[in-house]
Amino acid sequence: VNRWEKGHATPTYETLERFNALCKENGIHFDDN
Repeated sequence: VNRWEKGHATPTYETLERFNALCKENGIHFDDN
């Protein structure tokens, strides 16, 4: 899943965890399957 790469470096696992947690708090969910 390279959806994160839009002119950015590939986020680390920790960054993705924080991002996913932030999205969950805002009611935003992504399909990673």
